[in-house]
Amino acid sequence: MSPVVAATTKAAPMITTNGRPDGARRPVLGMLTQELLELVSEQWLGAIDAAADHGCDFICFCGGALDAPGFGKQANAIYDLVSDETVDGLIVWTSLLGINVGADRLAELCGRFGPVPTVSVEQPLGPAPVILMDNRQGMSSVVTHLIEAHGHRRIAFISGPTNHDGAGERYQGYRDALAAHGLVEHPELVSAPASAWIPEEAAAAVTRMLAQGQRPDAVVAANDDFAVAVLSALATAGMRTPEDIAVVGFDDFANMYTNDFSVDRGTGETGVVRQTVNVSAGALSLTTVHAPFREMGRYAVQTLLALLHGEPVPPTVMVPTELIVRHSCGCRPTASLSGPAGTAGAGPHDHLRQALMQRSTGLPADWPDMLATLFVGAVDGQSPEAFLRRLEELVQLSLTDGESVDNWWRVLFGLRELVADDTGRAEQLWLQAQMLLSETAERYWRYGDVLAHKRNQIVREVGQELITAPDLDSLARALAGQLPRLGVPGCYLVAYGSTVDTPTDRSRLLLAYENGAPVEVPPDGAVFDPVRLVPGDRLRRAMPYSMVAAPLYFREQQLGFVLFELGPPIGWMYVALQEQLASALHRVFLVERERAASAAVAEAHRREERHRLAGELHDSVSQALFSMNLHVRAVELAVRRQGADEEGRVTRGLAELRVLTQGALAEMRALIFQLRPDGLHEEGLVAAVRRHAAAVAAREEFEIHVQGGADRLPLDEQAERELLRVVQEALHNSVKHARAGRVDIRLHEASGAAGTLVVEVADDGVGFDPQAPYPGHLGLAGMRERAERLGGRLSVDSSPAGTTVRVIVPDVLSPPLPGEATTTGGTPGRRST
Repeated sequence: MSPVVAATTKAAPMITTNGRPDGARRPVLGMLTQELLELVSEQWLGAIDAAADHGCDFICFCGGALDAPGFGKQANAIYDLVSDETVDGLIVWTSLLGINVGADRLAELCGRFGPVPTVSVEQPLGPAPVILMDNRQGMSSVVTHLIEAHGHRRIAFISGPTNHDGAGERYQGYRDALAAHGLVEHPELVSAPASAWIPEEAAAAVTRMLAQGQRPDAVVAANDDFAVAVLSALATAGMRTPEDIAVVGFDDFANMYTNDFSVDRGTGETGVVRQTVNVSAGALSLTTVHAPFREMGRYAVQTLLALLHGEPVPPTVMVPTELIVRHSCGCRPTASLSGPAGTAGAGPHDHLRQALMQRSTGLPADWPDMLATLFVGAVDGQSPEAFLRRLEELVQLSLTDGESVDNWWRVLFGLRELVADDTGRAEQLWLQAQMLLSETAERYWRYGDVLAHKRNQIVREVGQELITAPDLDSLARALAGQLPRLGVPGCYLVAYGSTVDTPTDRSRLLLAYENGAPVEVPPDGAVFDPVRLVPGDRLRRAMPYSMVAAPLYFREQQLGFVLFELGPPIGWMYVALQEQLASALHRVFLVERERAASAAVAEAHRREERHRLAGELHDSVSQALFSMNLHVRAVELAVRRQGADEEGRVTRGLAELRVLTQGALAEMRALIFQLRPDGLHEEGLVAAVRRHAAAVAAREEFEIHVQGGADRLPLDEQAERELLRVVQEALHNSVKHARAGRVDIRLHEASGAAGTLVVEVADDGVGFDPQAPYPGHLGLAGMRERAERLGGRLSVDSSPAGTTVRVIVPDVLSPPLPGEATTTGGTPGRRST
């Protein structure tokens, strides 16, 4: 099918990929569309085929229509990830995205992508080249068929929505055909424009026509979904199609699954709930116009590549449509071998080639001559087995490519016309060929049915496995374990956070699955800006790839997104996985929040108990030790006033008792601080570390330096608590075991990694082996656990010259929310997740 391009073309400037100096690498093409169901997947399939043919990388961003009702608009968060950092050019299916909004709103969306070259599909988008189908001529051809082949004169038209350019063009095609045949348009037979592509509105329009006594000879629907609704409304009114009223549509594709249709299985079946629109078998034999969505996807890719390479690009590419005649207009199957223009001249039996249209790409080029020679030879007395075997081979190959069985019947008619035979051998061979074709097609259909049921079962089982995952790690492992069953070679699962108002400017990679296996990603490399889609250069592959990028959300909560590397080119499978992952991720976040709430309650109880114990120690033991110290000091002074010997046993004993009492009091104060670090809540982590360091330095006569900012760090309470305990434990180890003379404590934000906090405790002691076991000493393990609870990691560098304990916690620092305090009480910084 060759497109018609505009008479004038424009040369685009050479564009280096992403504006970077590495323009020689493969371009990455992006596509914006809705979820890949039914008709929507057709253009996607054409685009991925073309991208593969040209060796390009291809990412399809599956969102939804702008300003979609309800929570559907949440899917459009995936469009926020499109930028010149990730794609070099964009294909935008404008009629889908802009169905609820005007051209200005759609242009505003695409304006956010900056200088990324863009190709539009179905509707103009500013200066971007546009790929169109010939809606007007296609509709004119089907109306002309009703007039010329069937003699219809009163032809009704069921209009599409006004915000779809193609719907208006189809109405003009209807008017063109009437005018060309001298027929008058009857206003009462033209429905008012629909508010959207809602089949129930088409059914209601036909019902009103019949109720008002305006019975047409035929009904032309603006698309096949509307045509199915018309068939249902006519059946409900007792009208037969095509005997009473003929019906035709447009698209050659009805969205049977995404529309709210019920299936009409006859009056004998109970429990069937009938909807406004009920689908019968007649809907599968609909005369219509084939809309070339796959071809449009291919031309969109080719046009975008030409744009990127600086080649002349037509402002408009018009892809022709094709009339498909079936039973709903009153036609019967024929043996006609008419085919699309441009297929003649391939060989002496080219009329056979025309019967198979253009869908049997897997067949050898000389298949018509080969088959004709074998057929004629068998009629002339050679064994028929060679002909029948080759026929079966070719039928199976072409059915796999998507060829229609009806077209193979036309091939058989064409073969029969090659010979005139009075012996009956040709007739007998032809009947054998018909039986073989029927059996092969039946076998293929049964096999396809088995595959569909098996794939449905696998997808259901995958969903059950994902939804039962108890935590994020288990969810990632479950997904990695199930992807091979689906034939998906690669996947990246990315999460934002577990709260409804989690910011989406930072994301965390939960799973990297490449070349059929999980890939280890270090914790400090798993947090990244989501506009990059994946951290680092993971999308720089040696071989071209095709990805499906889908949002993960629940109601108004943005959970994250997922990238699937293309396995089976079956759109609904990726939609099902997207929905299952969103449900599973939402459930895991719920569990996490419940655990966090339980842990917070438990921690509050522990803190209350520690405060109570600290108060009792302070009020009893600490005060007693303080009083004891005063009494000892008073006795010492009294003994000295009485002239006691300074080196005597009593004097020395009192001095030793005073030192012991002071040490015990210092230890008790340190213990009380650990149980109730009041300064932490009121002044923040740095101030609490300074206070604790000063107490230890005074008690141990030790040199300790604390380096930290003057302002309070924007940390939540859990992070402050855990990091303070790490510092206390590391400092304790330096004092008790390292024989150090100096300790430096540093707290600072990592350079080049916004939001990452680094805490270091370094001493000049004798060092130790961090890998050696130390039975009974749990300090190192405890510090590591505390760091991991915050999503960070702990490292220890030790040598005879000293030891450095370092904790790195990514994404823990963030600016305080408006109105929150930064230096006094409360919980500063980002909200706890």
